[in-house]
Amino acid sequence: MEKYAVTADIERAFLHTELDENDRDVTRFFWLQNPNNPNSPLITYRFKVVLFSATCSPFILSATLMKHFRENPSNTSSELQRNIYVDNILTSFPDETTLLKFYAESRTLLHDAGFNLLSWNSNNENLRNRAIQEKAGDEDQTVKILGMRWNTKSDNILYNQLTLTENDDISLTKREVLRQSSRIFDPLGLISPVTVTSKLFMQRLWKEKLNWDDLLSCTLKEEWKSIAMEIEEATKTEFSRQIVPEYDAQDETELHIFTDASQQAYGACAYLVKGNTSSLIITKNRVAPVKTITLPRLELMGALIGARLANYLVGFIDTQKTYFWSDSQIVLSWISSTKTLTIFVSNRLKEIRKLAENSDWRYCPTDQNPADYLTRGITAKQLMNSALWIKGPKWINNKAEWPNWTRNVENCNTFSTITEESMDAEIHVPKTSCIQIEKYSSFSKLVRMTAYVLRFIHNLKTRKSERTIGILSIQEIGEAENTLIRNVQRTTFELEIGVDFTGALCTKGQNNIDCKTYICLFTCAATRAVHLEIVPDMKEESFMLALRRFVARHSLPRIMMSDNANTFKAAAESIQQKVVERGTEWKFIPNRAPWFGRWWERLIGLTKNAIKKY
Repeated sequence: MEKYAVTADIERAFLHTELDENDRDVTRFFWLQNPNNPNSPLITYRFKVVLFSATCSPFILSATLMKHFRENPSNTSSELQRNIYVDNILTSFPDETTLLKFYAESRTLLHDAGFNLLSWNSNNENLRNRAIQEKAGDEDQTVKILGMRWNTKSDNILYNQLTLTENDDISLTKREVLRQSSRIFDPLGLISPVTVTSKLFMQRLWKEKLNWDDLLSCTLKEEWKSIAMEIEEATKTEFSRQIVPEYDAQDETELHIFTDASQQAYGACAYLVKGNTSSLIITKNRVAPVKTITLPRLELMGALIGARLANYLVGFIDTQKTYFWSDSQIVLSWISSTKTLTIFVSNRLKEIRKLAENSDWRYCPTDQNPADYLTRGITAKQLMNSALWIKGPKWINNKAEWPNWTRNVENCNTFSTITEESMDAEIHVPKTSCIQIEKYSSFSKLVRMTAYVLRFIHNLKTRKSERTIGILSIQEIGEAENTLIRNVQRTTFELEIGVDFTGALCTKGQNNIDCKTYICLFTCAATRAVHLEIVPDMKEESFMLALRRFVARHSLPRIMMSDNANTFKAAAESIQQKVVERGTEWKFIPNRAPWFGRWWERLIGLTKNAIKKY
């Protein structure tokens, strides 16, 4: 970010980190006594230092360095703690004096720990010459930095040049497309408006249900070649390493986050503004889910990406103010609203408000929103010539020219957090039915009438050319039967529900490790219908989550029954006020009388037996 950047590398860092003698036995290995004779006897060796390729090696190296920095506190050690990446150092300074001081002190500091800092390079000529004279410098003009390249003379960040369209003889399949697109390394997302087309193309292949090794059609093959050529051209783009080249030290530093979405993708981009200068620093985008989601919801998901991006950036960039910009008036209304909204919207708003607390959300016209490029894609030539993408909107440095948007006061009051009560209110599922079962004496007639109602509802949602007419199909009759059964079960579940846990079941968890799992069983006292929820333990928190999932599907029952386990007592106490307001009563069986719950205990046994047989 600052005027003078510098990079260095710890020489053979792992080999200079010694292992404790008591830990060396775990690094034993066999080797030939005479490597030139494959029949010579084997000898046991031990590593004395941290070895390459071990999973724990980077952690051990990092812990060793951080301990040394903490034991030798100084401005230099603090700078190293913030800007060391395994064995690579990358940082910047505002003036040459501070830069040269860091060079001298960091070499001394690491030398005291047995490390040697080499491969020094910088856009400062004096530091380069000094490091080369001391045989610690890198004479290359272009150096690698964390997967990217840096031209120290022009002070620009470069991409590794890709040749995705070099070999026409390669059979183009979905696997090959994934292999080629995975070669794109763009950690800051600076060329995302071009690379997003490869993500959309890959999603299209999934939608067409192509197998991994199915050959692409000629049309798809030509389309991918066009995309690949644009990506190759985009990787030739150079970006200035210094984010804000010239600024007054008195100017405030502002972070501006622009968000947007389309039916294809959504994302956010961040700009750092200081005085009269502004620059793009990082972006993030994702393709829209395969399942169709409304555009306002996608815009909200883009706003969430922006909030997460801002939360990440403020962790290491000292900014005085953060502004968020969106061209979706619906999302801005949701953010400002105090009304009860759907669970999907409420959950994302809750996270946005937590991450972007006290931030200012503003309206930005679509044609002035750089995040729009992330959602629909542009060509490499458009990217290189786009001042909107590189610097942001023209008005970003002048608050007097910022776009204005008048909110509807009736719909948008103050920036508030949705309460748990309003969140729970969304769980309630209405039980009203348009068909009165008791009026039908014949089950087949009831099923056919239900099927016609479901067909009518389906036809209302589809285009005229796709509507279903004629005689009822077997699938429609089956769907009608399932709908009637689900409706009866849902209404019956409202009467009286018993709940209990199974004992611990041994299952395989992550990394094939044995772990304990429990099943929370809900059963209807009238029909003995069973609903099972898997939980990691029998704590109150786990049970409350299982209960919420049960209620989301079947609604709150009129009566809840359970034994006197501490989990159920704690759960009943914590939600008593809510269930009383909804007419739900929680009953406990008598103490030391488990036979009162025999009807659910029997189902617990049947459930465990069925699982063990499976």
